[in-house]
Amino acid sequence: MFSKAIDATRIQVLKEAGRRAETKSAMWARGSPELGIALFDYHESEAGYVAEKLLAGFNGAVQADAHRGHARLKKNNITLLGCFMHARRRFEKAWVAGERKPGLAEDGLKKIRRIYLLERKFKKLSGDDRYTARLRYTWISLMLGRKKICIKCRRKVLHELR
Repeated sequence: MFSKAIDATRIQVLKEAGRRAETKSAMWARGSPELGIALFDYHESEAGYVAEKLLAGFNGAVQADAHRGHARLKKNNITLLGCFMHARRRFEKAWVAGERKPGLAEDGLKKIRRIYLLERKFKKLSGDDRYTARLRYTWISLMLGRKKICIKCRRKVLHELR
């Protein structure tokens, strides 16, 4: 099973016809990590309709950040996958705000660290084998230890940091 990834980064383009130099645009990166494909598209907007247009005709899983515009993709038979890098940043922010004390945020960081270690091992596998390994071992990694991350608690903690 192959997935796609998509992300937009705001950029400033100087001397663009018909636009002020201070106007922000977007560079969209998309592709398939398993297949080693990366495509870049320039667009004046980073709105969700651009992601929808770039992924037109694709049915499957898409890894993306939590940009609210990506919700539009769900109506096109696309399953949105979260990004551990973005999730990790939220846990890091909560951990620092909590003065780096043990707790839910630290627990989340430890679990994500275990997943990153597994991913290094999976890198050598074929796409299908990597997918199977992720299903098997990542779930086990998330459940290691005495505590499980409480989704409700996590949402509350992370929501307060926005």
